[in-house]
Amino acid sequence: MMFGLIFLITGLLRLNNGDIGSITNSDQSSSSWKIYVLIGMVVIGIIGADFYFKNDKFRKVCNEKILGFYQGVKSIWTMKKKWTFIGHTFFIWSAYIVALWLFALAFPQTAGIGIDTVFGIFLVSAIAVGLLPDGMGAYPAWVTKVLAMDGIQFVALGIFAWGAQTLTILILELLSLFLIQRQPKQNTD
Repeated sequence: MMFGLIFLITGLLRLNNGDIGSITNSDQSSSSWKIYVLIGMVVIGIIGADFYFKNDKFRKVCNEKILGFYQGVKSIWTMKKKWTFIGHTFFIWSAYIVALWLFALAFPQTAGIGIDTVFGIFLVSAIAVGLLPDGMGAYPAWVTKVLAMDGIQFVALGIFAWGAQTLTILILELLSLFLIQRQPKQNTD
């Protein structure tokens, strides 16, 4: 749900920036790849729909995933402290966005980027981390592509942001393992 909201905000910000219009303008040099992408998406969609309707096991797995997602979203509204949970969710995602922006401000090449670019970087980095373990490889490459949409050729931002986040996660995980071991054991007698 939160990812959908970020996706919507990013789309609206990039729409105002004119990036969507530049992608959909059909000049002769770039229109051929759009046709191939569209045809590929249609073919994959047809194959997926055919597979869904003909394979009962696949349909069952897909329906379970959709039902699980629905139940997960529905469970938020039945929680005792739902507003605390929603508030913490917004805080965590906002902290990631602010951290990316501050990290971009640290480099002179990216110091002037706008909030639309920051949301674009956040969106592709979240997708990269969701698709691959810790976004390995895709995170820096996709961040570079978002910067290139704004005419900024700076590869280091993606590499440093990914490295800093990975290092922070590793340090905090090791610290939490150490602190858990130092907790006094509770007697259940």
